[in-house]
Amino acid sequence: MGDPSGPSKYMWRLDDEKLMYPAYEKMVKAGVRVVCVHKGLLPDNAEEAMPGATAHSDVSDVGKAAKDWPQISWVIYHAGFRPAPRPSAAYEKEFEETGRIDWVSDLARIPETFGVKNVYGEIGSSFAFTCITNPRVCAGMLGTLIKGLGADHVLWGTDSIWYGSPQWQIEALRRIGNSDRPAEEIRLCPAGRRRWRGETHNPRPQCRAPAWGAHRTHGWCSGL
Repeated sequence: MGDPSGPSKYMWRLDDEKLMYPAYEKMVKAGVRVVCVHKGLLPDNAEEAMPGATAHSDVSDVGKAAKDWPQISWVIYHAGFRPAPRPSAAYEKEFEETGRIDWVSDLARIPETFGVKNVYGEIGSSFAFTCITNPRVCAGMLGTLIKGLGADHVLWGTDSIWYGSPQWQIEALRRIGNSDRPAEEIRLCPAGRRRWRGETHNPRPQCRAPAWGAHRTHGWCSGL
């Protein structure tokens, strides 16, 4: 697919036996044992802007490829998390009502459905998109992946080239995990500062928010 904002016109799927299987054969022969694949992170208007993009960006092609090529460990970037740059209200509503997370839930079912153990979920940007905007979706994503793939098959990539230092994500996860407050009452700024509804924001002086300055612009920590 390439860049979602300017995709290749030559879309392809992992389970394309004619196009991709000869490539996998060469990889295995050359000693390549890990294949990383970008999945998910499509804008809401993907089909309008890129007809056919969905069928090439979801995870429906992962299971067959993983089963046919057990020599390869398949690392699915972003765990197939569907929306970009953040979950829409409709997406969050579906999660709250059904527990489903497009296409994370589909990825998590692959080991059981196809009887494989060589599929991994990477949560770089998908974690960054959810840990401060909707901690409940973030927790649901992690739980879904750990239950379906196994704790040792869930990987975290920093995507630091886009977001700067990953410390704010680490801090956000730690604070959410250690909190005794309901997740919907927690508000986090990218630097990991926490505030509760109706309480004074008291950021620590050593703020190291990303250089793009979201800590100065979004409403949760306008006091910085």
